[in-house]
Amino acid sequence: MGGFDHNAQSLRIVTRIERRYAEFEGLNLSWETLEGLVKHNGPLTDGEGRGLAGPVPATIVNFSELFDLELDRFASVEAQAAAIADDIAYNTHDIDDGLRAGLLSLGMLDAVPLPAGILAAVRAKYPRLDDVRTGHELMRRQITAMVEDVIGTARAISMR
Repeated sequence: MGGFDHNAQSLRIVTRIERRYAEFEGLNLSWETLEGLVKHNGPLTDGEGRGLAGPVPATIVNFSELFDLELDRFASVEAQAAAIADDIAYNTHDIDDGLRAGLLSLGMLDAVPLPAGILAAVRAKYPRLDDVRTGHELMRRQITAMVEDVIGTARAISMR
């Protein structure tokens, strides 16, 4: 039981570990910001207070007892948008980091559907582009593709 929980650690950092102000520990963040930080992947509990993915870390439970974070509800739309943007950045930059570290090659990405399609389009349009610039163009277009997918999905859901 236990282990590292990045949401709990983030809450700990912004509410206790950061010490910038004379009158309180933590940062001066709004309830909405803290709620979004804790629940950016969705609700943590069911309506009865039971953890949906196992026990809720004590840091989160204790904080929520003081400032009800509504752990059984989704975070605000703004927090959900920030979480999706964060996922897009992480996924894209993991590939970028892998390419720069030499752990991945553009050829290896030809076997992965999303980057493979993007790489084919980049190579067709710029057949003499060097690998570094091809990688940068891949990242740029991949971010665009994922953002457009999020927008399209949100529109389709809102039309239901």
